Amino acid sequence: MKDILRGLPLFSGLPEGPLDELAALCGRRSLPEGERLFEEGETGSDVFVVISGIVRISKRVAIGGERTLATLEAGAMFGEAAIIDQEERSASASARTDVELLVLPADPMREWLIVNASMGVMVLGRLGSMMLERLRNTNSLLRETVAWGVEVAGAARVGLESLVTAHQTVAIQLVTGRDLRGRLVKAEEGPEGLEIWLSSADGRVHLVPYRSIAELVVDLDLPALAGEGS
Repeated sequence: MKDILRGLPLFSGLPEGPLDELAALCGRRSLPEGERLFEEGETGSDVFVVISGIVRISKRVAIGGERTLATLEAGAMFGEAAIIDQEERSASASARTDVELLVLPADPMREWLIVNASMGVMVLGRLGSMMLERLRNTNSLLRETVAWGVEVAGAARVGLESLVTAHQTVAIQLVTGRDLRGRLVKAEEGPEGLEIWLSSADGRVHLVPYRSIAELVVDLDLPALAGEGS
């Protein structure tokens, strides 16, 4: 535990004694692939460091979808805002692969900061700088996430489920400029948001993330849709 803590920018340079005390507070937690660590809106009470594996940080958007904000690998710390307060988590965390985590409970960490006051000031100063830098780096991504959520909500309002049921033909232009055309066979939530499945005339099935669509045009079969709604 001590070697992991020593390698983190937040605790680098700490004397052996206080570092030993901090390591004694830590635990370990394993998560299998796909399991949730915490949900957006839960109260934060622990700080985590990725020992091995990949953790996905995501945020809810419109119609129940999620957008990935970050993927964290070995050595990454997250949830550190819990050291300062016990407010609600601003995002969710889940295991993208099998994951091993170091867990540092926030309450004992705050007591350590008080007991080791001089070093606590240094750690809190580093923590403030880390959180400020993270905020700067994520502001633009959060703006994109909100915009993406609005687009997905718009897709829900046009009735994608009805279009799937009626096997409607759609033409899609991707943000890359590529054009696709075929029958809409499925629209569902995937690991990173809404996904559309398109069956083209050549027999291929295309999985298209909604966020990659620049334009979607529907060849409406009004009698089929009317029959489906009756």
